Amino acid sequence: MRRNPDFDFRHLDAPARVRLALDLWESLDAAEREAAFPLTEAQAAELDRRVAEMDRDGDPGRPWDEVRESIRAEARLRQRGA
Repeated sequence: MRRNPDFDFRHLDAPARVRLALDLWESLDAAEREAAFPLTEAQAAELDRRVAEMDRDGDPGRPWDEVRESIRAEARLRQRGA
């Protein structure tokens, strides 16, 4: 891990460091994010394709809690069968 002598966050626990990272990211406005992390034409085209597909289908997917439980249930079945 790179260390910045001006900022030492080792005293923070992991959840606090994650919150700090998110807060820093969210402090950037859209123009700052785009300038710092420009998309390639291929990436922009893929995002446009996915948004169009989502608009067309109207399917928001499944909630994370549901997906996670499904994965855990499959893992439990595999463990019993092993």
